[in-house]
Amino acid sequence: MIRYSVLTCAVFVICCSFAVMCHAASPAYRVLFVGDSITRHGPSKKLGWHYAAGMAASDPEKDYESLLRAKLKQVMPDRPIIHKIAKGGGGSAGGRLKGMADYVKFRPHFIIVQLGEHEHPDEGIETIESNYKALLRGLKGIETQPLIVCTGRWSPTEGEPYHGWIRKVEDTMRRIATAEGLPFISVEDMATDKSYRGFGEHSGVKWHPNDKAMQGYADRIFAAWEKSVGPRKKVEAVKPIVPANTTARSTPLRGFTVDKMRESTLRKAKDQWNANSVRFMMRPVHRARHIYRCSYEESWQRMIKELPAQLDLAKELDMTVVLCLFDVPNPKIDTYPTPFKGKAWKHAFWQDESTLATISKCWADLVEICKDRDQDIWFEILNEPLDWEDFPGPPRKWRGWAQQIVHQIRKVDQKHPIVYTAGPGGLCWAFKDLEPLEGSNIIYTTHNYQPHQYTHQGIKEIKQTDLKQAYLERQRTWPGEFSDTGGGWWDKARLKKELGPMIAFQRKHKVRVYISEFSVIKWAPNAAGYLRDSLELYEEMGWDWSYHALDEWPGWSPEHTDAFDDHRTAKLASPLTERGMVVKKFMAKNMAN
Repeated sequence: MIRYSVLTCAVFVICCSFAVMCHAASPAYRVLFVGDSITRHGPSKKLGWHYAAGMAASDPEKDYESLLRAKLKQVMPDRPIIHKIAKGGGGSAGGRLKGMADYVKFRPHFIIVQLGEHEHPDEGIETIESNYKALLRGLKGIETQPLIVCTGRWSPTEGEPYHGWIRKVEDTMRRIATAEGLPFISVEDMATDKSYRGFGEHSGVKWHPNDKAMQGYADRIFAAWEKSVGPRKKVEAVKPIVPANTTARSTPLRGFTVDKMRESTLRKAKDQWNANSVRFMMRPVHRARHIYRCSYEESWQRMIKELPAQLDLAKELDMTVVLCLFDVPNPKIDTYPTPFKGKAWKHAFWQDESTLATISKCWADLVEICKDRDQDIWFEILNEPLDWEDFPGPPRKWRGWAQQIVHQIRKVDQKHPIVYTAGPGGLCWAFKDLEPLEGSNIIYTTHNYQPHQYTHQGIKEIKQTDLKQAYLERQRTWPGEFSDTGGGWWDKARLKKELGPMIAFQRKHKVRVYISEFSVIKWAPNAAGYLRDSLELYEEMGWDWSYHALDEWPGWSPEHTDAFDDHRTAKLASPLTERGMVVKKFMAKNMAN
């Protein structure tokens, strides 16, 4: 009995000790400083520098690193603040890059990159650019997904703005940090004001930021941190009214557009990417012309014959299927003005009442297959409705035709969602004056390739040209100046502004919103940054989304390299590019649902 009691007490003590250890370790907030002597310099008799601190703080507790940690502790009193200061390798970006293994092992939540002072002209700006970009991307790739804040170069002058080599380094670091989606804090205003320096015995110490400047560093870095992860107004994602009788999953769709419902594609989307949905581009005209070599009707019949087995597989994988009619198998389209799908062709398409009859027939066939299926299937009536004669509005007949299709479907099937694209084309402008369609269980959608000048990088203009030269002429980065929709600066805030009509419509009518297609050409500079901004916006708003595309043209593929090439020479990336990593990261949210 006594032995049992002793053992019980021992176990109790061990368990309590373990619990305390876990409680202490679990909430720790880890801060990594990747800097040079402004962040930390050991004692030096030669310089008359007597303690380890950020040079030239008058006291170790007054350097920016200590001041920043104190600020963080003040707003997170219950969390231990653990910090690490990068050592060795010199104070250049190339030198600090050598310590990446240690940074990864530390698993930081917050990283301050304070560099630039040790970048010398003899290295060449290309080397500095390469090293700085590699350093930031390596830090961004750390598993903890840390917040990273970059500071500019400290280069004291007698009141003159930075110029020459100093300006080139400053601008290069700013450009790279911005392209990577990271806050960049310039200290040029302090460095060019002599009141922010001068403490110390040696000129080498006096060159460094004094207590006033150290406070400035800490204040600015903390403000950037607070803006990113501190207390902020929560954006209210609109909660849509959910119909009582619907197959639609309650969690957001995060998946791919596909042009073929191959088993290998669906299993890859599910198993390798964690996608919970596929949007099937039903293109009977395209298949009849380029694959089956048959009539449009024969092509359509072949597609719907294959569909039940494809839906069975999707159900097995617990994947939503969005059936989207991409083209209309009406034989009369061959009588429209050429070129195929040109402006005159599209106008004839919308003026022909047999178009509506063919669309109606297609949906009658699809609903007959799906009506009794107990699985999540969405009916997207038509892809990108566009008549240039009615632009910038949608085709005048479109809403009326769509309403007829909705009534037709609802007579047979009330549970599967219907997806309506407002237009024109893949734009959301028509939402500004749109009245919701009659009927229940309707989801509203748009595409987002804006700014088109960036996402396509001239891809529709490169026929009959020197492709390499076309690429060189179109290396437009994100964020940046683009001519779309009145021109101007495009960034994440501008994306949200351009989607404003749909956001307002969603909030007014409490409907579900779906970005049924979005992407960026794989060789676009900072494509990963564009995708990250887009996906953060969609998630913030609570929208469903489908990335374009998986197992289609390599130019849009998240699996292929970023090289400027075509389908004959395109290669799969190993490991994934940063573009692919961004998409995969957001797809992983499906695992939590």
